[in-house]
Amino acid sequence: MTNFDLSPTDRKAFVEHAVRSLEEIYANAKGRPVAPSLTPQEVKDYVKGISLEGSEDYKETISQVIQGLEKFAVHTHHPGYFGLFNPRPNAMSVIGDYITAVMNPQMASWSHAPFANEVERYIIDEFGKRFGFEEADGVFCGGGAESNLTAVQCALNFHFPIVSSKGVLTIDKRPMIYCSSESHHSIVKAARTIGIGSDSVKSIGVAQNLRIDLAQLESEIIKDKERGYKPFLVVATAGTTGSGAIDDIAEIADLAEEYDLWLHVDGAYGAAVIVSDRHKSLLHGIDRADSVTMDFHKWFSVPMGGSSFITRDPKILFRTYNIQTDYMPPDGDQTIMVDPYLHSIQWSRRFIGLKFYLSLVTFGWSGYEDMIDMDIAKSHQLRQMLTDSGWVIKNASDITIINFSHPVLESNHSRVRSLVDKVVDAGRSWVSVYPIHGEPTIRACLSNYATEEEDMRALVDGLNEGILELKRNA
Repeated sequence: MTNFDLSPTDRKAFVEHAVRSLEEIYANAKGRPVAPSLTPQEVKDYVKGISLEGSEDYKETISQVIQGLEKFAVHTHHPGYFGLFNPRPNAMSVIGDYITAVMNPQMASWSHAPFANEVERYIIDEFGKRFGFEEADGVFCGGGAESNLTAVQCALNFHFPIVSSKGVLTIDKRPMIYCSSESHHSIVKAARTIGIGSDSVKSIGVAQNLRIDLAQLESEIIKDKERGYKPFLVVATAGTTGSGAIDDIAEIADLAEEYDLWLHVDGAYGAAVIVSDRHKSLLHGIDRADSVTMDFHKWFSVPMGGSSFITRDPKILFRTYNIQTDYMPPDGDQTIMVDPYLHSIQWSRRFIGLKFYLSLVTFGWSGYEDMIDMDIAKSHQLRQMLTDSGWVIKNASDITIINFSHPVLESNHSRVRSLVDKVVDAGRSWVSVYPIHGEPTIRACLSNYATEEEDMRALVDGLNEGILELKRNA
């Protein structure tokens, strides 16, 4: 029988080897290119070159994996990564993930992991208070897509209780969801997953500030009611993926109350500002939401994946996911000992909350507040650097996404794409392309606490070098 535990001596040696290798990468991220230069076949050959027949050279195996990840991945922990909400994970959150892996608590049942379950419940309660909910319930999820799926299912079950037992075919009116054209695609995926279809999601245009057009939203709700449809859910986005826009939550809440809609705030990115006294007013009206999505692996700087669904309705999760089975007997009073499998899509899952909990216990609310405030201040600094160099800002986000262009680019998508590719290939920075009102722009997001002025200057210098080259070749 193979000794899957290895020996205590070997375990210590291999863990120390892994830690040394990872520490060198973690401590010296800036010395490496943000993104690799590679071909798909090169990656495939490397992976298939590692034998699956077993090896006693454990250190070599560990090194092969770490080297593969180092060589063939975009380094989201790099301070020059201005990308898609994957900031550098803080040190305590990394340790939290290691503790979770070793202890491996079973999170389906309260009785199997009382401490872990109460930690997650505590975090949900604390954020519920910060959002202004008198009562709060919620669950940790693998990512924002699962949290948004949970929101759509809860909203559907709230308005159509019969669905849980009889299914969506019993709905006599087409159920309708409303979200902006800038909202995350996971809303459409959720509609498909639960069986009401993508045609049940109405995409509402945005105003010049890239927030949902409130007049169009109300007009579409009225039209759908006249068609005999049943509007049941409106999604406000707090920090859109492309431009960082925060919808007018309070105004949307007015419409939700008037037309009897469940209001969900997709704050996967932007809801993090709730921890900042200086910036939480950007979420004005969130206390009137029925539910909120918030991702910890985005602006809270913990390893992927970790999200949360938080609701003011203390009964809706149980109504949506409650199920009885002989092999999972109830632990007792579910108001005191909540079995997560009765409140969640998932059954067995990781102790997602520990990486954030350990970080919060270490750095405190004030530590996270300082980080959020610092990142927003850095985004203002980067905007100034860009405008001083002749770049034009194309969005008006109050948080940390900047969309910008340059007159030399002439709104030409191929020129913008070519410039971004050159900047990324240089290895100092990573940015992307995103259209604003149909115009291609360069998108940069500051959500990495390790990003410094020199990293922002390297980005601007790289962009300016590209513009000079375009001018020379014109």
